Amino acid sequence: MRPIKLELQAFGPFKDKVVIDFSQFTQEGLFLITGPTGSGKTTIFDAIFYALYGQLSSSDRKSLGQPTKSQFASEETLSYVEFEFESKNKTYTVYRHPAQKAIGTRGRIVNHESTARLSSDNLALSKITEVQAEINTILGLTATQFKQIVLLPQGEFKDLLVAGSSEKEGIFRDLFKTQDFQIFTEKLKLETDKLSKQLESSQNNILAFLRVLNIDDGDFNSYLGSKQYDKVVDYLKEEISDLKTEVNKEQEELDILTKKFNTLIQQIDLQNDLHKYQKRKLELDSKREEINNLKVLNTKIEDIIALKNMLNQIDTLKLKLSKNKKDKQEMSSQLLNLDSELSNLNNSLELINKDFNHIEEWESERNQINQKHLKFSNLLEKSNAKEKLIILNKQSDENISIGKEKLEETNRQLQEKKVQIEKIKDAEKQLKQISQELTEINEKLLISKQKLNESEIVTRTIDDINSETLIFNELKEEKEEIDLLVTQREILRQQQIAGVIAQSLNENEPCPVCGSLHHPYKAHLSTDEISEESIKLLKQEQSTKQSEFAQSSQRLKSFNESKNKKLEALGFSEESFNEDYNHLMKETEHLIKEKQVRDDEIIHLKQIISNGEWLEKERDKLNEQLVNNRLEINKEETNKSNRLEEINNLDKILNNEVLLTAEDLESLVKDVEVINNKIKVTRLNRDKTSQELNLLDKKKVETVTSLKNLEEMSSTIKIELEELSHIYKDELVAKNIDESEVIERIVTKEDIEANLKTIETYNKEVHLNAGLIKGTNDRLSQLKEIVENPHTIRLELENNIRNYTTKLNIKNNQLSNYEATVTEVEQESGKSQELLNQHKEIYPLYLAATGDSSVGYLSFERYVLASFFEEVLEYANERLLSMTQDRFYLVVMEDKLARQRASGLDLEVFDNHTSRSRSVKTLSGGETFKASLALALGLSDVTSQKYGGVHIDALFIDEGFGTLDEQSLDQAIETLLKINQDGRIVGIISHVKELKERISNQIQVDKSQEGSTITIRQQ
Repeated sequence: MRPIKLELQAFGPFKDKVVIDFSQFTQEGLFLITGPTGSGKTTIFDAIFYALYGQLSSSDRKSLGQPTKSQFASEETLSYVEFEFESKNKTYTVYRHPAQKAIGTRGRIVNHESTARLSSDNLALSKITEVQAEINTILGLTATQFKQIVLLPQGEFKDLLVAGSSEKEGIFRDLFKTQDFQIFTEKLKLETDKLSKQLESSQNNILAFLRVLNIDDGDFNSYLGSKQYDKVVDYLKEEISDLKTEVNKEQEELDILTKKFNTLIQQIDLQNDLHKYQKRKLELDSKREEINNLKVLNTKIEDIIALKNMLNQIDTLKLKLSKNKKDKQEMSSQLLNLDSELSNLNNSLELINKDFNHIEEWESERNQINQKHLKFSNLLEKSNAKEKLIILNKQSDENISIGKEKLEETNRQLQEKKVQIEKIKDAEKQLKQISQELTEINEKLLISKQKLNESEIVTRTIDDINSETLIFNELKEEKEEIDLLVTQREILRQQQIAGVIAQSLNENEPCPVCGSLHHPYKAHLSTDEISEESIKLLKQEQSTKQSEFAQSSQRLKSFNESKNKKLEALGFSEESFNEDYNHLMKETEHLIKEKQVRDDEIIHLKQIISNGEWLEKERDKLNEQLVNNRLEINKEETNKSNRLEEINNLDKILNNEVLLTAEDLESLVKDVEVINNKIKVTRLNRDKTSQELNLLDKKKVETVTSLKNLEEMSSTIKIELEELSHIYKDELVAKNIDESEVIERIVTKEDIEANLKTIETYNKEVHLNAGLIKGTNDRLSQLKEIVENPHTIRLELENNIRNYTTKLNIKNNQLSNYEATVTEVEQESGKSQELLNQHKEIYPLYLAATGDSSVGYLSFERYVLASFFEEVLEYANERLLSMTQDRFYLVVMEDKLARQRASGLDLEVFDNHTSRSRSVKTLSGGETFKASLALALGLSDVTSQKYGGVHIDALFIDEGFGTLDEQSLDQAIETLLKINQDGRIVGIISHVKELKERISNQIQVDKSQEGSTITIRQQ
């Protein structure tokens, strides 16, 4: 980062706008900021730091990083800082102003929220969080790191020098990108914990598998208690082998009994089946006569069915003959009626023909009447049209008068609408302006609410800290009490042991402890008995308390770190947090009220504007209506003129004409209708009568033909009936069947089929039963031994088999459980061993990564950082030796006490005059300044040249030179000049006279009652 230009206004003691162009110092690179105390020299560095990080450089300055508006500036003036800088050959401009009251866009004093903007080519950010994140990315440094490497604030330049390993670790982690080592350590921890839990779970599973067996054996339980799982498995395998032998022996005996039982059951089943089949044979023999009778019955049923069919045919022929006779009688009667109707129609036709001859006379009369009607109808229509035209002209006069009145009213409304539309345009301009103001208020309100939410989180965190502090103090007291108790008990125990030994000491005999032959001061035997077990229990309790105390301490540390991070992000200090929080709440409430006022104004204006579209439509409608009114008036005037011309033409036609009335014309129409009806009726009657005569002639011919056909059909039916009756009587005699039986008995073919099926089923069952009897006898004869009283023997065998089966099932279940358990235990043991091997591999690595006592409390990450730090010290010592005439150089502390805590980055100074190392805190003020400057420069060199992609082209030092003697001052200036030769800009704040004489580029800061001013001097 290389500074280019700084612009500030109403910031710190500076009332007016101040611009510092750093590019004019580029050639020499070294510049001095000088001026009286309190003039605002440090404010220049504060402005740079505030522009970049939104806070002040020194931790003990006013508001702890929250800049305030200059007290010299007026209320209207806006306090801000704008800083232009270069990083990696790219130019950036960052702008910030703190929360304050100043002139607003509408010329009123309003509250301005904190604002930040960052811009460069293709970059424009305006959110505070985004700006801060991008600054950190561009510079590669946090605010804390910036103060350790680039800006050395007054009173804090030695912080990095004296910082402990933990603090340096936090600073170096981001610079040297060693977060991966921390992540790797966390992963190792998770994996170690996971393997420990899995191993414990596996061991518990093995115990669970074995305890389920409930084996009451001394050896087994002894192996189980001592976790000798291999011996447990061997024990179970022996048990399994013995059980298998017993099971095989009992299974053989059970197989023999089962075979006997199966043979016996087979004999009993065969004898039962034979008895059942023989009983069925007797039942079938008793049904044989019934089956024979069914065969005879079937033959008679077939004969009766044939005779019934013949009798049905005879009855059918008789019905046909009777119907034929009836049809002939109806045909004869119908023929007589047709002759009568034909005679009547011929008479009617003669009368109709007489009227038909007068039709021509009637048509001539009708034509004369129509011509007369047409002439006088036309004259009447023209007269009526003339009257209508006169009436329409009167209406046109009225419409023209009304149209002119409407035209005037429309013009008046149109002018009103134009005035209203102009007012709406003014409202739109106001709405745009107020909307812009509302947008600014909303942006500020959003930021304010975000900060308020973060502040509430801080409040809750403070509550957690207070609660945890109470717990921490209680645990601390409990821990100290139990530590004291353990110490007292151990002393008493040692005294007790010494007293016991002393009781057995004799003069001139060596003491087992010290070997002395004389015992003038023997230890007394304590009356209080302290057992090893009680001390062990106390130590366990002590360990628990220590763990709880450490956890509470860690939680407290975590809460404090979280609180500090939140406060840093908010830009609040812990001391003024409540005041800042209340101020933030008031500002938020004020913004909410202002927002509500703007919202109400916008709603009112939108209501006015919402009528704009409607008014424009109404205006357009009125314009359209105006045109239509004019068109209607013109149309009415044109129509009136046309109608006057038509009236004149009709007057010429109607002159000297006699008009008939409407009643006369209606009478002529009725006369025409009478004549038309006479002609129509006469024609219709003649046509209808002729058609009826033709139809009757055809019907008479058809009736005569049908009567002849019926006569022929009757003769045929009589012959067929006589022949069938003779055959029926002959069949009754031949079959020896009474006619009454044919008529009354109801039989069907289904009866025959049912009887045949019954006979067939019977025959099949007889044949099947005979086969079953033979087969059963054959199978009985094949049995080797036929037992008498088989049912009694069966009961004895069933009891024996049941007993053997129960015993065998118990042993098989036991055998299965033992085998399954052996398999599960062997599998789980293998798994457990594999987990144990993995744990043995990873646990030492985890201890090494976390910095266990076995590796001198040095973690992986700190080991890597230490190697980087050694390189930083090489660069730093190069300058420190130069500034101290080869007396001092910095070394990493190697102390036995350091091995009891996190270490690896603590510093000592080696003094070549004494050839010893000592704490950096023992250096004098001037020596401390040199060491701090050298360390900052070394860190700057390493990070710029090699690691992290951080490019540092500037160094700002606030005071510290006053502690140097003349020689040391010369050495420090020489060092800074060498830095300048590398192309870096170095800025110094100091009152030292020698620096004013040695450094040509100077920024002179002067103060007055109206604020401070700046003057650039170049000698």
